[in-house]
Amino acid sequence: MKNPNGLLSLVEHVGEESIKIQVVHHSIDGSVKEKKGETTFTMVTDSKNLSPRDFLPGNQPKMIGLVLWMEAEQFDNWKKSKK
Repeated sequence: MKNPNGLLSLVEHVGEESIKIQVVHHSIDGSVKEKKGETTFTMVTDSKNLSPRDFLPGNQPKMIGLVLWMEAEQFDNWKKSKK
């Protein structure tokens, strides 16, 4: 059953052509650390996606980034199915 508040609903609303995929594991810059069950890392993205001015008081970000986690094998199988 479709979730009216789910990811597919969001994609249908904004349009698939408006969405960019960025793989977190390909975007890590620097170290990855784990402490008390939390992992911290630094990620690099295109400045068109996010800039320092997005974090200034009163500014609204132009783009919103969402992180979607799934099994790596499932993602790899999806990529292979697109070839």
